[in-house]
Amino acid sequence: MKTIFLNKLISLLLFLAIIPLSRLSAQNCGAANTIYGMSASDQRTLVRIDTATGLATTIGDVFGGGAAATHPVLQTSAMAVDPTTGIIWFSTRVPANIYSYTPGAANPYGTTTSSFGLSATVNKAAYNPADGNIYFHLGNTINALYRFNPATPTVAPVLIGNLALTGVTTTAASFSGGDIAFDGLGIGTPGDTQLYINLVNSSGVVVATVPVNANGTYSVLNIPEGSFTTQLSSTQGEAGQAAPAQLLPAGWVATGESFTGVNDSVVGGGLAVTAGTSILNYNPALLTIAPGATSAGTGTTTFKYATIDAAGKKDFTPAAYTVTWSIPLPTQLLTFTGSAAKDRGFILDWTSGKEEQLSHFAVERSKDGMVFETIATVTPTGSNSTYHYTDNQVKGRMQYYRLRIVDVDHKEAYSKVLSLSNECGQTLSIYPNPVQDKVRIEGLTAVQTLVQIFNAEGRLMVEQTVKATNTELNIADLADGVYHFLITSEGRSQTMKVIKRK
Repeated sequence: MKTIFLNKLISLLLFLAIIPLSRLSAQNCGAANTIYGMSASDQRTLVRIDTATGLATTIGDVFGGGAAATHPVLQTSAMAVDPTTGIIWFSTRVPANIYSYTPGAANPYGTTTSSFGLSATVNKAAYNPADGNIYFHLGNTINALYRFNPATPTVAPVLIGNLALTGVTTTAASFSGGDIAFDGLGIGTPGDTQLYINLVNSSGVVVATVPVNANGTYSVLNIPEGSFTTQLSSTQGEAGQAAPAQLLPAGWVATGESFTGVNDSVVGGGLAVTAGTSILNYNPALLTIAPGATSAGTGTTTFKYATIDAAGKKDFTPAAYTVTWSIPLPTQLLTFTGSAAKDRGFILDWTSGKEEQLSHFAVERSKDGMVFETIATVTPTGSNSTYHYTDNQVKGRMQYYRLRIVDVDHKEAYSKVLSLSNECGQTLSIYPNPVQDKVRIEGLTAVQTLVQIFNAEGRLMVEQTVKATNTELNIADLADGVYHFLITSEGRSQTMKVIKRK
């Protein structure tokens, strides 16, 4: 291992000795860990070095076309790579201009140019990942630092300031400068703009205002009682006065919850994910799941996801992701049952125990057991009450029902899910659904009934004969997934879908 490494190192050093390079850019461009350099012999030939192999490849003449080809002095003075785009930005000798070159592009030559407007030579250039800008140092007697924005290549670089030497006595008339290094830019001051937090009350009046610290934090002290909104702005408000219009630096946008702007809909940051959303650069550590009004089942929810490969091909067999949590009910629900009505509707019955801070019951219905809609709201009548609801707007033989229980603080919880079928005059009820281990079947005939359970592929997994109106099956040994219960009695059969998950 040591010998191989030394051989590669020696080969790289020999190459550098044979082909003189100047102004090497240590920026990686893409996944190849590449270093770009400019030939010192003509100061216009771009060379790429692969640090993994030590191999060097001549890319081409950066002045071979585009705006740079018309420059009076076809020699480079400094260069830097933007790793986000792969574009190489280089400066020229007197006069000092900035041009672009994109390795691998059909037409790599930039068609726009930006000028320093000076008869000076740029010594160094470096890309700053903190703000996406490129910084150039002009040496000699100018000795100044400039900021260039690649997003606006025709706009002249901005003078940041002169680089003064303190504590050093010198008689030198010029300063050639060294490398450019960055320690990061503070969030509180993007560029030269200070940000402020204005605390605004419900009447639109500023209650307090504080500057944002360089690390992005802020602290507002001695806040009076009440409801307020925080306004991030480059304009500082005045306490007791109407809130100023929100202004942000160019390229900035406010995000957050419950306000006018880019509403990410998620407390603490992030973006709400809906069905069909594609998540680029997915990081499982950033996934947050919280119960909501569309969660299926008691304290559990399931969603499906599919991966997409580099070729854009989507997995045609999405996987199921199930999350279970514990939610205290705002009331004690003793029973929840369902049966068929004579007009092929369904009757729901439930009884409550102790009711505390209960606002209402919302009756929800679903065709597939996953997506529910509210079909009725029932007002509570007090502890130890009995409730009835008849659903006469049924479309289809199979329906799923659940109760959404809402307290006065708008907190919600869910009952178990009932699976009800009304076919051939026989009403069956299977619950809980989804089920973890034991599933109960009610509404069977008193005569012999055959219960068969098939998996999603149609394979028979369980078969049992029942001679009672109610029975309980233990399916804990079955794998998680969707199963079809085929119930046959007196020559009539019914099929009901049950979801099994832990």
